[in-house]
Amino acid sequence: MNAKPLLVATSLALAATSASAATDHWTYTPPATGTRGTISWTDSSGFENVVNGIILSDGQIRIYPNCNRSSTTLRNADFSIPVRDLGGNELAYSPDFLAGKDNTGAAVLGYITGLTNIVVNANATSLGNYCFKGCTGLVRIRLPDGLASIRMDAFNGDTALVEIENAFPDSLESIGNSAFYGCKALTGPLVANGLRTIGSRAFHTCSALLGVDLSASTVETFPEYVFYNASKLGSIAFPDTTAAIGNGCLEGCSSLTNVTPLLPPRLETLGTDNSPAWRDDPIQGHVVSPPTLERIGTRAFRTAKIETFTAAKKGLKTIGQYAFFQAPNLTNVVLSATMEGISANWLDSSGTAGVPQHVWFRNLPASLPSNLWAGTKSLNITIHLPWSQEKAWREWVATGPSGHTFTFDGATKTLPENLNDVGTWQSGVTQNVTWWKDVDAPTLVLIK
Repeated sequence: MNAKPLLVATSLALAATSASAATDHWTYTPPATGTRGTISWTDSSGFENVVNGIILSDGQIRIYPNCNRSSTTLRNADFSIPVRDLGGNELAYSPDFLAGKDNTGAAVLGYITGLTNIVVNANATSLGNYCFKGCTGLVRIRLPDGLASIRMDAFNGDTALVEIENAFPDSLESIGNSAFYGCKALTGPLVANGLRTIGSRAFHTCSALLGVDLSASTVETFPEYVFYNASKLGSIAFPDTTAAIGNGCLEGCSSLTNVTPLLPPRLETLGTDNSPAWRDDPIQGHVVSPPTLERIGTRAFRTAKIETFTAAKKGLKTIGQYAFFQAPNLTNVVLSATMEGISANWLDSSGTAGVPQHVWFRNLPASLPSNLWAGTKSLNITIHLPWSQEKAWREWVATGPSGHTFTFDGATKTLPENLNDVGTWQSGVTQNVTWWKDVDAPTLVLIK
């Protein structure tokens, strides 16, 4: 295994504890009645840790959910040391020891506020739904090689969890919905090389998380709010397999300075009309959309410091409302693709007063709203139209009804009012129209 460290490893109290403990193994005590016994272990501090609800099946140990809820008898759980029955025989852990009944059970060791340290047994392949949810005193955990999944809400609300000591193993393929929701002390960097799927809100409000590197993973979809409000997150590396970045995935990540790649090469969807994929971020410079990207959702680049956005010739079809809302440095938008439609207010509050904006079209989209330019702050817009449509444009201007005016070829022309083909110019804005070919585009504007 070559897993990168999730955190800078510190010595886990349990590692030293097992060597100097009053006993060097857990002891299985059969039940006096019924079918559920206990295992117990005295740690180096003299504290006897007791786990209830233990079931033996074919000589393997399992744990029944909810039997330890609100326990006051479990503080250090090192399941890497052996378990022996009263006759001294060593017992084996079941691979789903911590996965709950039928691998879907609730709160196997959840809601134990005094539990501080956990070493998961080597056989474990899954941490079940709600497995350690609500363990508000849990500080660190060590995961085994071979762990394949961390299921829904497994560590939800574990506000003291600082460290996953030796990283996510390369065997880990899935992290479920809200698995680490509200783990406010978890710092990272988060690395999961073998990951294939990640659930919505998996790291929601992990406000101490510093970095995420999933570049070696094969995750295709980052669903809604995965890293929502990770306010200290400074960098994230997406894998090239990324096809969708969902609503609010990086929303509220106000410290984010490095997104690599900003738009992954196979990206198809960036947010929808419910919420931006990210916002309040300091993304800067020149952004080029990959040919696979067809949809830019609402507020996709809200407050971004980008200066130029270029859509590849193939790909982008629609732009959502407020897509570049409050993007103060935006001066060039190059729509090289054959666009189908642009929503109203897409440039609302973008630009800076006195600084000209340029919008380059390869074609006139079939659907444009009447308030296409509403709210822009630049107050000086030049629309660059494709040379191939010059004749049609000239004829349309010459025969159009009265309406707003704009400057073209040094003369004042009339732009029809509320005509959906091109939209209504905002009152008080200087409007200019020019014609261009690919070779006419300025060097700054890359036509891909």
